[in-house]
Amino acid sequence: MTERRYYDHPYTREFEASVLRTEARGDRQAVWLDRSGFYPTSGGQPSDAGLLGSSTLERAEEDEHDYCGLLNSPT
Repeated sequence: MTERRYYDHPYTREFEASVLRTEARGDRQAVWLDRSGFYPTSGGQPSDAGLLGSSTLERAEEDEHDYCGLLNSPT
């Protein structure tokens, strides 16, 4: 389960995380982290975007069990 740092630390601009798993999704790569500062799409609010290492994270998503980010291209 991903530690959701955006609740307790909403202004975090950098954080360290470990990749738990990855999965190809068309021309994008989904990545699951052990912790994240990227707020996911929720209630009509768009998700945060930013850099994850040297890759661009286009959006963050979650369901009731998992959290993942979608990178703009496979890493």
